Amino acid sequence: MSQKNVEIVGASIDAWNRRDWDAVLKDAAAGFEFDFSRSMGPGRGVYRLDQMTEYFRDLTEAWEDLRLEPDEIIEAGEQVVTPNTLHAEGRDGIKVKARSAWVWTMRDGRVAHVCFYQERREALEAAGLWEAMSQENVEVVRRGFAAWNAGDTEGLRETYDPDVFMSNPEGWPEPGPFVGREAVMHQFQQIREAWDGDALEPISDFIDAADRVVVRFIWRAEGHGPDSNMELTTVYTVRKGRIVHQEFFWDHTEALETLGLS
Repeated sequence: MSQKNVEIVGASIDAWNRRDWDAVLKDAAAGFEFDFSRSMGPGRGVYRLDQMTEYFRDLTEAWEDLRLEPDEIIEAGEQVVTPNTLHAEGRDGIKVKARSAWVWTMRDGRVAHVCFYQERREALEAAGLWEAMSQENVEVVRRGFAAWNAGDTEGLRETYDPDVFMSNPEGWPEPGPFVGREAVMHQFQQIREAWDGDALEPISDFIDAADRVVVRFIWRAEGHGPDSNMELTTVYTVRKGRIVHQEFFWDHTEALETLGLS
């Protein structure tokens, strides 16, 4: 049933982007409610099924174009979570983007309730996913550190998604970005070949934030010249047990600010 729920949600979002309101509501239960009460913008409130078409029209008429792009679709039993990016273009040509997350509650193959949240974390907490996802993702990152220090290239490779995206810190000789697992592994290989030995030493906690993990570490390397002891912070994005994005920062506070944790 979980996969069926994911398909229903995906089809509803596709229909919304086509402005096909009948298709959006095709799988809505008779007692359907859309809880938009947490919104910071206009239209805040809770809407019944018979109010939804008018709500959609009022929302979209103010814009030349509106498109909802789910960052991912996360299934959790009878609930589905969609962290989203809303792309909007006004009639004056001004374009804006807004992030949010929706929790869809399914019953007997129908959408019973959709709740809007401003923050991804709030949505994941509401679905009971925050703590479990966070701990699993920390373990993925820890495995990556252990594989690096053990010289286990294949073990390290397995922590990365085939389509991973990695960017180095500002001023790095090869800033990237590096797209794809093979490109990332090649970059790591080039770095390590310049030294006789190296290791990663975490100097902070592994800070979990649902699908993201932040850690500050020292990269210690030894070679024919002076040793290197470089401090960096990395923000990892982990989905389905693999690292899909990795970004390095010199400044720890800046890294935390990307997650709203500073």
